[in-house]
Formats: sequence, structure tokens, C-alpha cells
Amino acid sequence: MRRTGRIWLWALLLALLLTGCGHASAAASEASSAGPAASASSSSSSSAAASGEDADASGAASGERAESSGEDAAPAPIFGGISASESAAPAAQAPAVSVVRDYGTAAVSDFATDRLAVDIRYPSGDCEAMTQAITDWISTASRHYGSEERGTPAHLTMDYCSYQVNRRVVSVALFGVISRSHDALPEPVAAAFTVDRASGLPLTLDDILPEGGQDVLLEKAAQQSGQGQQRSLLDTWMLTDEAVRLYLTDETGISAVDIPYADLEGYLAIPHPPQVALTFDDGPSANTDTILDLFQQYGGHGTFCVVGNRVEEYADQARRIVNEGSQIISHSWQHTQLTKLTSDEIRSDLSRTNEIIQSTTGVTPAALRPPYGSTDDSVKAVCVELGLYMVNWCIDTEDWRTKDAQAIADVILSEVQDGAIVLSHDLYVSTADAMKIVIPALIEQGYDLVTVGELLNDPQPGTLYRQAN
Repeated sequence: MRRTGRIWLWALLLALLLTGCGHASAAASEASSAGPAASASSSSSSSAAASGEDADASGAASGERAESSGEDAAPAPIFGGISASESAAPAAQAPAVSVVRDYGTAAVSDFATDRLAVDIRYPSGDCEAMTQAITDWISTASRHYGSEERGTPAHLTMDYCSYQVNRRVVSVALFGVISRSHDALPEPVAAAFTVDRASGLPLTLDDILPEGGQDVLLEKAAQQSGQGQQRSLLDTWMLTDEAVRLYLTDETGISAVDIPYADLEGYLAIPHPPQVALTFDDGPSANTDTILDLFQQYGGHGTFCVVGNRVEEYADQARRIVNEGSQIISHSWQHTQLTKLTSDEIRSDLSRTNEIIQSTTGVTPAALRPPYGSTDDSVKAVCVELGLYMVNWCIDTEDWRTKDAQAIADVILSEVQDGAIVLSHDLYVSTADAMKIVIPALIEQGYDLVTVGELLNDPQPGTLYRQAN
């Protein structure tokens, strides 16, 4: 566990006052990068300061503009909310905090009313749910601070950091200050938002730390912060590449505490990227090499459902399936419909197939793709005896009928979803050609191409699966 820094705001006050809490000097810009914050445990977005009153203030959500069209240059590491070179305390007294911007490009929401000036940098990206969450928060915060009656106008200045986790979760923190000329110190403000790209919904701590995980997080946060096990320690959080990050705000600033994912093992449930299992029946064949080459080029693995009487002829392909991390499973000895056989005949057929696969590749299959997808109680009983789970499909390419690469690709790409098992056949050149379209397209869409063994959660012998639960 590690603490990522205590953010002191004394130098920040000087920088903001000298610039009128404005837009420009490097000191104020780096000072506003005080360190990220994140959402409350019961919501994916939270504010350490903006809550309660909801009086109207005109222009609260207007004035957005793009700040840069290219990659943002990451700010210098910060110490106590300002650059280490500006801090009155030596940087060695606390870890430096680097602001990571892994999602989106910088945009700015800047506008003013008679009571509030707003200058908020935030990431503009392709996750619509994230954009909506941020703009809603800006509107709410502007109404809250704009409703205050404390004399001279206030100035809300904020910056951001962002992470993408598992290529599926986007987590953004806004951080900065609300500055008023009559206050001794600016008031730190932080908010954060965590969204699941796949569902388009916000994530809460209940989502990522179910069944006692929050108690573990609280205990570790209390140990690092020295503040005791107060539930408020979990009010503001975000996800980074390596940790759940908590932000603690008081009158002096914001402190950031990282709880590494390793310390939450067994509790953490961060959504994984969407997964799909591409399966190939009736091989091995010469086309198997083409498909394996594509997995090597773009990443991922497939599941090859082989018929036993082809394994010896295509032994090199069978061994390559196993050696390169794909999965080889049984598809019977010669594609006989097992439901037309006796239990003894089923047992003999599947045992013979398993033996040739094991002797050729060194791996005993853990699963059966029943020919024609046909099963009954006798097939199930033999599979239980041999330790085989059964795998059918939820997407049928009908590649045996069309033998058209584009048509095959269109079926997969139009029907694919997280947890899908796709049926195709590596007997056909057209199927191998279709994979030249499908595999890079799925990778581009963010899918992990996995084996059925990786996709299924603890598959049980004798159980038939058509997709992930």
C-alpha cells in the first residue's frame, strides 16, 4: 500500500490570488492539478464540496470549448497541489503525484455569472455516459456555488485526470478549488466518475467491491490515513491502472491514498473487457494454420473442435493449436450423431478421440462439441464419466451453407455480444478468409478473443453451455 501525497494549498492560494484566480499563469495551472478525486460509494459521481442548494444560475452548463485536438502533454509531477519546484516544502517529504490522462482530449467549460466564474478542464471522449456525467456535475456544482451570497464572485477552477481500466472502464477525476476573496484559504473541490463502457452505466463501490470488499478497503484506508474507520473515507474514489484511489478532503487540501488491487484480491470485481469465443469445427485442416496465424498477428485464441480421424493427418496443426495457447476439444471420432448410439458406443467413440488428441498434443480434452449439437441423457452421463463439459453455440455462421467470407463475417459482427460462443468450421477456405475480417474487427471493438475454457466460469462435466453466464 502506498500514499500518493498530501496536497497543501498555501502556495496555491498565493498563485490564485496573484492571478485573480484566473486562467493563465503556469503556477495556477499546475496548482489546479491538485490531485484527482472520485465518486461516492453509493454513486459513480460525487463532489467533496458541491451539494445541497440547487438555486439557478444562468449559463451553468454553457461555454464548453475544445482545448486541444491532439494528445495532452501530461503536467509535471505535482506535490501538495503545486509543482514540486514551487512548493515551500522539499519534494522529498512526500511522493510526487503525476496526473495521468489516459482517456479523451482536453476540453474546457468556462463561463461566468454575476456570482461565479467557472474554468473547468475535462476530458472529451467517445464514452457518452461519461460526458453526460461530467456535464451534469458541472451544472449542479455551478448552481450550488452560484447560489452563495458571500459578497464578491467566487471562482471555480478545476483540472482532471483519467484512466481506462481493462479497456472497458473509464474513470475520471476533476480536482481544484473554489476561491473567494474573503476566505483565508481556497476551498478544495473534487469529483469523480466511473463508467462501464459496455453497459453505459455508472459503477459504484457496490459494483466493484461486493460481499465485504468495502470493509477491507475501509480498513486499509484507515491504516494509511490515520483517520480511523470512518465511512466518509470512501466517499470519493476512482480506479487507476493499479489501485482503488481514495481522496480525502479537508480545509488544508486533498490527500490521495492508493489501495493496490492486489490488497483487494478475492473481493474486487472490475468488469473485464467484452469476451467472445470463436470456435471451429470439423478440423484440423490446412485452413487451421491461416486462422492460427491471424491469432498470432492480432492477439487472442480460439477453440478448435476436432474430429479424431483427422488428427493424425494434421498432427502439426493439432500441436500448434495447443502450443500457441488455443484450446483443442473433442468433436467425436468421425462426426457421428451421438444420440443415435448406445452408451457403450458413445463412451468408445469419445475415449478413442480423447486418446488420439492426447497422444498427439500431450493434452486431454476437457470438453466436447456434440456433432450437430445433439445431446441427451446418455451423452450427458458419458461426459460426466469422462470429465467433459459440452459446448454448443449462440451464434451460428452457417458457413457450411454460404461459403462466403463476407456473409460469414457479417453474421458474426452483427450478432456478437459479450460472452458469445460462435460456431464456424475451419474446413472451409471461406471461413479462414472471413476470419481475416472478423478477428481484427473484434479486436478493434475491444473484444478479448478467448477459448471456451477461459470464457466459461468453472464449467462442470456433463453440463451443456451455449454462451457465458
